[in-house]
Amino acid sequence: MKKIIIIGSDSKFGMERSYKSALEKCNFEVEIVDFKNLCNSFIPIKILKRVGLYIDILPSTIRGNHAISKKIFTERPHAIIVFTSVLIYPGTIEYFKIFCNNVSFYWPDSIVNMSNGVFSNLKYYHNIYTHSEKNVEIFASHGVGAKWLPFAGDTLLTQNYVANSHKETEYDFSFVGAYRPERYEAVNELMKNFTNSKFLIVGLGWEKLPFHNKKNLEIVSKMVELNEFLNYTAKSKIALNAIDHLNYPSSNLRFFEIALSSIPQISTVVPEFKNKFVDKEHVYYYRSLQELVEIANFILKNYDEALSSANKFREAIDLDDNYISRAKFLVNDFVDDAN
Repeated sequence: MKKIIIIGSDSKFGMERSYKSALEKCNFEVEIVDFKNLCNSFIPIKILKRVGLYIDILPSTIRGNHAISKKIFTERPHAIIVFTSVLIYPGTIEYFKIFCNNVSFYWPDSIVNMSNGVFSNLKYYHNIYTHSEKNVEIFASHGVGAKWLPFAGDTLLTQNYVANSHKETEYDFSFVGAYRPERYEAVNELMKNFTNSKFLIVGLGWEKLPFHNKKNLEIVSKMVELNEFLNYTAKSKIALNAIDHLNYPSSNLRFFEIALSSIPQISTVVPEFKNKFVDKEHVYYYRSLQELVEIANFILKNYDEALSSANKFREAIDLDDNYISRAKFLVNDFVDDAN
């Protein structure tokens, strides 16, 4: 069985594990190398290992590049996929290419978060992928070819979740995610206008904030993995998705995660998907706080129609917008092994 090595994060919150399970369905052996942890393992003093989670200690990064290069030399994988902001050196990428004809890079983040080092490294990879169609255009303007590989819904890791089933709801509105100013603004506007509704927030950074009618709000202060996300979202009639401005004009991952739940979603407008996931057919888009309140009123008054839209979005996930389809897209770009 041919092997794929993913270099990124092995966190239960990371997208790498979604690609791992999907690529395994495509009959590959897949290993995730947590590159940050690999580098930290070379920091000799225990207390510095903790600090090393947040700062770059150069000697450990060099040794991490050496270690991953030796692994590639020994194992000769069919493909290597580097995720996001790992500190892989240009020479390391070139070394990978001696033994592997499929050395790819995936950028699933805002272009604002791309460092000069990561941006400069793009030209060394065989293939570049990014979640945002706009990023493809930006990379091309700098002479780097890339392909659009959007986020998706993980139907494999959530296979025990029963979508489209009738669920008793405890809340009218939910939001799952950490505090951001635009998220707080949207939640508080809803609380101001729906004084008799119950709200659920699951995420970090919310507890000390002032809210309208806070007695109607429950806050669960923790990070959650995907199945917990779905279980919390399913407790509400409406799931809010106030997208970070830095994601514009693309979606966030939550856009697809809520779709998995088959709960009606009110989302910040997503220009890159407005023709595919149509307003009021799959999802409900808002462009202002006033429109947010109007849409919420409409959904609550026409809830069966809203559920139908949510189910249609879930059907799109099952049909194509899942990680098996995304993995097949990657595999179609693979070429034969290096000699």
